[in-house]
Amino acid sequence: DWASGASGNGFGTASGLSLLSKTGGTWKNYTTVSGLCNPKITCLALSDNQVWIGTEDGLCMLDKNTQSFTAFGTDEGLPGKFVQALAASGQYVIIGTRKSYISVYDKRVKKIKQYKPSEEIYRNDALAVQGRRIWSGTHGGGIRMFDVYEQTWRTFTSTDGLGGDFLSAIVTDGDTIWSGTFEGITAYNPQTNKWKAYTSADGLIEASVTSIAVDGNYLWIGTDNGVTALKKGTPEVEIT
Repeated sequence: DWASGASGNGFGTASGLSLLSKTGGTWKNYTTVSGLCNPKITCLALSDNQVWIGTEDGLCMLDKNTQSFTAFGTDEGLPGKFVQALAASGQYVIIGTRKSYISVYDKRVKKIKQYKPSEEIYRNDALAVQGRRIWSGTHGGGIRMFDVYEQTWRTFTSTDGLGGDFLSAIVTDGDTIWSGTFEGITAYNPQTNKWKAYTSADGLIEASVTSIAVDGNYLWIGTDNGVTALKKGTPEVEIT
């Protein structure tokens, strides 16, 4: 997995963590010898001077100022050890494990709080934050949206216009929610309640999407067979 922040990029592998500085272009690697709680990294999120690292055996946080690691497991409030997805927004870190719960870590009070959907099935494979709303791409149950203020859940599936119910990626981009499935990508605007799906018939190099990244007016879409760049304003595929 990889994540991008103001000071650089983070890359997680099955062997550890690598950070690339944007200013000097220098690399720094971390393994269990450095203090990493588990080398098999599943997801990453960058927040201020912290790197949040999901692994097969819990959650780790690297403080880049002190170069020290803090570990979080079930004793610290996680519902399970296998961390499937992460997202960071301000003082909060959103955590998805192989349970259906969404866990929220508050950096100010240093506590994890659990939020359980009414139907406790489908794990969270991808997470994104849009203001008061947490968007979760699930493994078979479409998208779940949790409104933190109202403490309410809402579910969106292929019957609503979503391209597929098995989500591999989800990102927020202004008012738009972009999601990736095995059938392509879908754009959803909660303000207008409109959906638009894009598949290989629209120019995607491959319909099976693995990742999505927003880059100005472009959407970079990783697939099982390469990368597609989608120009959002048109929208049209420009690079495959």
